[in-house]
Amino acid sequence: MPTDGTDLIGRDRELSRLRELMSSSADGSQVLILLGDAGMGKTILLAEAAREARSAGMRVLTVSGRESEQNLAFAGLHLLLLPVLDQVRDLPDRQEKALLGAFALAEDLVPPDALLTGIAVLTLLSVLSADRPLLVVADDAQWLDHGSLAALAFAARRLGPEPLVLLIGVRGSIPPPGFERDVPELLLEPLNAKDAGRLLDDQRRPPQGRGREQVLAQAEGNPLALIELSRMIATDPGAGRRWAAEPLPLTDRLTAIMAVQFGALPGSARATNAWRGRAPSAVGCAFGD
Repeated sequence: MPTDGTDLIGRDRELSRLRELMSSSADGSQVLILLGDAGMGKTILLAEAAREARSAGMRVLTVSGRESEQNLAFAGLHLLLLPVLDQVRDLPDRQEKALLGAFALAEDLVPPDALLTGIAVLTLLSVLSADRPLLVVADDAQWLDHGSLAALAFAARRLGPEPLVLLIGVRGSIPPPGFERDVPELLLEPLNAKDAGRLLDDQRRPPQGRGREQVLAQAEGNPLALIELSRMIATDPGAGRRWAAEPLPLTDRLTAIMAVQFGALPGSARATNAWRGRAPSAVGCAFGD
């Protein structure tokens, strides 16, 4: 999402929840799943939480799932722990070998061991948080590889008094595998009409008149859609007149998100849209209609 300072409009409640988690980490570990459709602001919220955590003196480890790496075993975990790999050497011998083996960094070839790898991640996070409070952020968890997600879920279920916060951001309304039960969730809802209007007013060239009405109606409270469609109107002032009777054309960014969402649909749903002669329509389908 863009980070022009307007994206947190209407997210005071969610940001307050994240701040409460970080401030209460001294009383024990905290885990939260941040859910929401594409464009709802998960990434910018998690980035703001990380920024505030660093300012407060917390150690911060972050990773974002990558669709291109979701089939590479432990790729996400390696990226997350890369800044602290030097401390893996301080783990118990079998845990050290398991974690380094998972990353293909062991001197001897060690077959991956899911249990030992999970234990090693748990131990490492506990050791790191003993030094100073720790925030772990995993965004776009729907694209994390299975091994990385399983190791984080294993650790999350066993954390105790450690001053540690684990935030998992995932697209959609369903928690990722391993986090389905007994893990607090926070679902980002569409912005209400007042906050959607405030977000448009904060744009460099806010849409006016019929164009504004079209943007508000088509975006349906999705922050990214509001921003992208208002920018399209700003670059083409005649759009509101030409497309008064039909949806505004999608920007390249919204089209890309739609393609990802369409590809993730079950085959039957894709076939239905194909039979109708179209891909998922406009912003509604792209953002979870």
